[in-house]
Amino acid sequence: MDNTMAIKEFDEDGIIATDFSLISSPTLIIYGEYSPCLPTYWKLKELLPNCQSKILPKIGHFHPVVQPKKFVYNLGKFLQKNAKAEELFALSATKEL
Repeated sequence: MDNTMAIKEFDEDGIIATDFSLISSPTLIIYGEYSPCLPTYWKLKELLPNCQSKILPKIGHFHPVVQPKKFVYNLGKFLQKNAKAEELFALSATKEL
């Protein structure tokens, strides 16, 4: 993250790298192959314990705008795969321990 703006943005919000390890929910990161933010992609992939990731080939940083069908397809696959896990998480969050 030293080579991106992410560290500055996280610092401004009081977020530190160890905070990411506390996120146990499935997460999805999608970046374009030509995105200038790929160093952030690699660091997030390393820090998030339940991270699923995808690099879309031959596209840049604004892939959701330029090729929205690819973005929606990958997001849909992620949501289908993780629907049960998220439903269980939502149920457990409503129960008192």
